[in-house]
Amino acid sequence: MGIIIKAGSIYKCGKYILIYDRFNGAEFHYAVFNQNLDYLYSFCRKGNGPGECLMPTIVKNQDSDICFMQDHGNDNFYRFSLNDSCAEFIGTLRLPTSGIDFPFEINQISQDRLLLKSTSFNKIRRQLWNLEQITLIDSLPTSFGYENKLKEKYHPEYDDFWMTAEDQKFMCAYFFEKCIEFGKIDKDRLKIVRHWGSLETKDLHWFEADPPSDKYKYNSYYNTVYYESTASGDGSFWAGYAGVPWGELDMHHSQIIERYSLDGIPEVKYELSAPVETFIILDNPNRIIALNPDIYEDSFMIFPL
Repeated sequence: MGIIIKAGSIYKCGKYILIYDRFNGAEFHYAVFNQNLDYLYSFCRKGNGPGECLMPTIVKNQDSDICFMQDHGNDNFYRFSLNDSCAEFIGTLRLPTSGIDFPFEINQISQDRLLLKSTSFNKIRRQLWNLEQITLIDSLPTSFGYENKLKEKYHPEYDDFWMTAEDQKFMCAYFFEKCIEFGKIDKDRLKIVRHWGSLETKDLHWFEADPPSDKYKYNSYYNTVYYESTASGDGSFWAGYAGVPWGELDMHHSQIIERYSLDGIPEVKYELSAPVETFIILDNPNRIIALNPDIYEDSFMIFPL
């Protein structure tokens, strides 16, 4: 992967693999690879012009070779058509800022539906959007009561989650909670159907350093990170389990990958030979393709299944 100087997140888009390049001096945000892991080209130029992006994030779980991404720098959504030689800019879409705060974990459910995580300073929600009518269809809070329990001390990091979706079903794996939820989209309504772990709120270390004489007691870096990544593929949901304090996550990324059916039934727990930060699932042959820039800044990590 010599063309990539600082590899970040990894995504699957149709038959292509996309790698986010974290190098500040890079001309483009993303590099494109085929499933043989051969580098093809880079695209999504940095900037404010047509087809350029400031802070893009790829929409997850796209089955076609149409790459859909959202730019946090200007709130636009962009579409690119990928082929073996280039990414052709197709067009722009913008969701109303009044109905959505800050979108993360954006999943494509169908050609006209997006499931995403909407975050602000005092709330976090799962939202289903209609892309044709540009309207919010349904919204679902987390199953924890931190907003009411903590009030002015609340921060969305406390019940933050990773989310992935496939076939009108979704999985949410929590950052600071040892809990995974499984849901479905039923007649355009978001419903939780199963969970593993506790849904009770717990005492957390706050962000503020209070009191000064014992500042580390309340440092949020002491909170345990349970799940740090999710993926879907091969007809299953996958979650990367860490189980270490937030302040140690860079040194101890996930070495355990949990596999669940789309209905939330546990299937397999994989213990990898090396820790990974972010990963995707490929088939023919079945394998985990992962990244851990803290160990291998310019290399793929491949784990056969």
